[in-house]
Amino acid sequence: MNIAIITPYFKESDEVLRQCHESVLNQTGDFNVKHFMIADGRPNKKTFSWDCSHTILARSHSDNGNTPRAIGCLLAKNESYDFIGFLDADNWYHENHINSLLQTFNKRRLPIVTSLRTYHLPDGKQLDIREKDEDSLKHIDTSCLLLHRSAFELNELWSTMPKPLSPICDRIFVAGMRHKRFNFASSMQRTVAFRTQYKNHYMSAGLNPPDDAKG
Repeated sequence: MNIAIITPYFKESDEVLRQCHESVLNQTGDFNVKHFMIADGRPNKKTFSWDCSHTILARSHSDNGNTPRAIGCLLAKNESYDFIGFLDADNWYHENHINSLLQTFNKRRLPIVTSLRTYHLPDGKQLDIREKDEDSLKHIDTSCLLLHRSAFELNELWSTMPKPLSPICDRIFVAGMRHKRFNFASSMQRTVAFRTQYKNHYMSAGLNPPDDAKG
């Protein structure tokens, strides 16, 4: 079983990119995984020697990674991968992420499987919080998705989504899933580590949000 993980990146630090990449390499289970790293106009030379498929786009597209995701998905589809997953460059996987999603797929046989998240400060410290919409499966973060090849047509959404909607691309993608009547199952396991920039997460943890926190 061959799995492609797509990561767009732009200007993340060496340390953040390495943590993201190594979390893909360190996945446990009986499958083959390849990390597709797509530089959105700002390639990091340190990634050139990493065990990944590395693609450099000539310029940044300023669409929250949608264009790099679309290109990564096209490469993975044409290289005959069985599944495509996503991992934003500032996030990382816990080591059982992919295996838990495949176990869910094998039980439910649905074209899309998803997970939940743990929440972290920029320095990696974990916050003891949850998100109501996520727990009720109303919201699914992009990094929590794994698509079987039977759902690859959905990946066209990354290239056709209007740029003004790109800040909420995960919500638009899930709306597209539901509009096209693709069923999904969740592992209900917190296997994606999410480095948050959102005010509500800071406030839920009893912390003062930084000035540049997102609304």
